[in-house]
Amino acid sequence: MEERIKKIIEIDKEAINYQKIKKEIVKAKRQELEKEIRDTIEKNEELIEAEKQKIREEEMASVKDEISQFKERAEKKLQEDRDLFSKIKEELEVAAFKKLIEDFQEV
Repeated sequence: MEERIKKIIEIDKEAINYQKIKKEIVKAKRQELEKEIRDTIEKNEELIEAEKQKIREEEMASVKDEISQFKERAEKKLQEDRDLFSKIKEELEVAAFKKLIEDFQEV
């Protein structure tokens, strides 16, 4: 009987020890999973931020391209206006010179 009680106590101790070990393993696994989740979230946030930065850079490049195209069109229009102004100025000078010659011939 005493032997049986010792055996039961020993089995109970082993069961308690097993439960402690199981609890520690579950706790360690949970902590490991929580760390993995935190690391994954942090990595995803970094990836999201990198993607946002990439989009901002692409948008800036697009805006710079649009500005460059606008500048080219403005410079082309300005040159056309200068050419037209020069042509009008030349025609006015020729007309004024002709008028001066006509006025001089009348005298």
